[in-house]
Amino acid sequence: MERATESAERDDVYRAALVWERVADIMPPDHPMGAKVLFSLGNTLRLRFGHSRDTTDLSSSVSVCRAAIRCAGDDRTDLVAALCNLGNSLQERFERTGDLASLVEAITVHRDAAAASRPTDRTHVTVLSDLAAALMLACKRDPSEHTLDETITLLNSLLSATDDADPARPGRLANLGAQLYARHRLTGTQAEIEASIEAFRASLALAPGLASSMTGLADALHALFHLTKKQEVLDEAVECARTAVSLPHTDHWCDAAALNALSLALDCSFSRHRDRAGAIQAQMSVLGNESLPPSVRVSAARKAGDLLCDGDPRRAAAVLERAVLLMPQLLPRAVQRRDHRHVLSGFTNLTADAVALCLADETMPARERAARALGLLELGRGIGLSHALAIRDDTAELARWHPDLAHRLAAVRAELDEEPEPFAVRRDRHELAEELEAVLAEIRAQEGFALFARPPALEDLVVAGEEGPIVLFNTSRFGCAAVVLTASGVGFLPLPGLTLEAVVERVVAYHQALHTRDGETVLRGALEWLWDNVMSPVLSELGHDQPDEEGPRVWLAPGGLLGLLPLHAAGRRDFDGDRRSVLDRVVTSYTPTVQALLHSRRAVQRRLGPGRALIVASPDGLPSARKEALRLHEILPESVLLLDDEGGPTKATVLRHLPEASLVHFACHAVADPVEPADSRLILRGRTAEPLTVSSLDAARLDNAQLAFLSACTTAVSHNAALVDESAHLAAAFQLCGFPHVVGTLWEVADDPATRISRVFYREVQAGSPGFDPAMSATALHRAVRTARDHYRDSSSAWASHVHFGA
Repeated sequence: MERATESAERDDVYRAALVWERVADIMPPDHPMGAKVLFSLGNTLRLRFGHSRDTTDLSSSVSVCRAAIRCAGDDRTDLVAALCNLGNSLQERFERTGDLASLVEAITVHRDAAAASRPTDRTHVTVLSDLAAALMLACKRDPSEHTLDETITLLNSLLSATDDADPARPGRLANLGAQLYARHRLTGTQAEIEASIEAFRASLALAPGLASSMTGLADALHALFHLTKKQEVLDEAVECARTAVSLPHTDHWCDAAALNALSLALDCSFSRHRDRAGAIQAQMSVLGNESLPPSVRVSAARKAGDLLCDGDPRRAAAVLERAVLLMPQLLPRAVQRRDHRHVLSGFTNLTADAVALCLADETMPARERAARALGLLELGRGIGLSHALAIRDDTAELARWHPDLAHRLAAVRAELDEEPEPFAVRRDRHELAEELEAVLAEIRAQEGFALFARPPALEDLVVAGEEGPIVLFNTSRFGCAAVVLTASGVGFLPLPGLTLEAVVERVVAYHQALHTRDGETVLRGALEWLWDNVMSPVLSELGHDQPDEEGPRVWLAPGGLLGLLPLHAAGRRDFDGDRRSVLDRVVTSYTPTVQALLHSRRAVQRRLGPGRALIVASPDGLPSARKEALRLHEILPESVLLLDDEGGPTKATVLRHLPEASLVHFACHAVADPVEPADSRLILRGRTAEPLTVSSLDAARLDNAQLAFLSACTTAVSHNAALVDESAHLAAAFQLCGFPHVVGTLWEVADDPATRISRVFYREVQAGSPGFDPAMSATALHRAVRTARDHYRDSSSAWASHVHFGA
């Protein structure tokens, strides 16, 4: 094991792991060496992961180190070693998966190790170094001055305890340089970047061949050039980056960092060195390194695509397509929903750019381009949603033939979907994710279940257009288009009047103006612009260019920032002439992806029975909510009514009644969280009580669900730019947990128009029969919104907010 630790040779690591595993197998439970054996095994499994890239090695390492902590008892030396090894394995897992929970736990156990260690202990400095490494990862993930200051202070204290002859000193100087560089990026001060450069130079003076220091110096010099504009500084940055690439690296991460530094420096000095090709090649080397985490490879592809797009757009399309193919790996099932924004934050518009460049490649036939674009859109949008949908579809057939497997699948999925509680003791999410994959593999090995829980193939997506046109919009700096699925196949329509810059401008303008004196004018202008440049060309292409009182169904998948605009309400102001508006031509529904729409259609077919209606009202600040709830209860007298002034509703009460409900109606306040969409919520009992959040619906499995009406504000929109393609809002959450029809809103609506739309909707959805007909929900909302439009002719904000999601 010592040889494996020092050399990191594959054979030594694997042999050490095999021997430790054998020792652990034959060791009696109460053996006095138990803790040492287990934390040594955990450490070696972590080393083996460096070669195998098999995440089960990391999960096993974490489990074994936790067992070592339990075995250590009162032995302080063993406890500190076990805590350090557990922290290191958790850090490695965070770096591989982006799972914040692993990093938070790593910092906690490293702090515990530091508290248990004594300054006189031989390993005390190493323990503090491990804590510093964990804090450095926290600074990289979410930099704050407080955490950076703590880390820099800790590193300086470690350096004070380390003389020039200590082999650890160069690495600690490099770490200090990296943290000073990170602090400079936060504050922008020149003094900090100069201190960073000084630390890296001091490190290299002691260890000239340390690649991490040379890479850090290249990055710091590059940053200094942007402040000073001195060419000699940039020249040195390029030279340092070239040297860093040529040096031997301790791991793939260091190699990738050196290549990235070289690429950025070469691109910055392009006008003088004429070596953009070198920058591209550096990023392509990172993209092609399969041992690196997907996030690092996708980031490299993004940079290579940016460098290629002007001179070689066809190659740029191929590079970005490779990135999109990797994107589903960015969000493994073990990563919690609230970590998604951090993982995806650097990749906004990547899928849109790949699709636009693909559609512009005239060397391919148009239908082939359209099919390829459709595949990319389905892969790159709604990644977390796609993972969830894959294991939520109907398991009736599985339960019929393999009930034990169906039970195991349901159990592990329920535990994995459970909303995590702070400090709660529960099974490791990564172990659960691996167990889920094992169950899925066993299911797929059964006859007739090879494709179970896999995303739909391209031919299955194309078939979805047979029930009505599906229009997927793509907005990119390289051009905008609509990919159209119909009964005749897949095609695309360029939209030259639509630009990404114009979308951004319209979104910003109308959201700023919504509740101002000029709001109606701005919104009316946005609706007319959407009609002229987006919806009119699309409806003409579909043959819906004449008014139609009822109108055929059309599904819209806007994607990106376009999803923040009311496409369904686009139209000109002159409703009495040729009625140039979407509402006068078609009945619209929204869907995040084609896969999500197929999921909703299967939910319609799965309907078990009529179920009951659940009406939830919180009149706090909403005078009409109580009236709305009581009026609906009169229409559906068998429904369950939860009113705030009668002791309910609470989150627990709502979640208890949801599985029995086929229709659920919420009349309350809602909040679309602009930072963390997983915390977007329905306010049930005032703003101090526990709300119903997007993430709290993850574990719900609602086989009776048919229709959810969210009569609340901003329930169908997410304002986080990093997650606009993820549809991380309440309407999508209800769709995911089983409701094939969901009505939501894009912005806050006044009481009177909201009540009017609700009343007309339920009158129409009853269709003259007792109870209600969920299949009428899209048409019913269409009629309700048209009625409201005709009543509030001078107030577009009163009627254009309501949208239908799903089948």
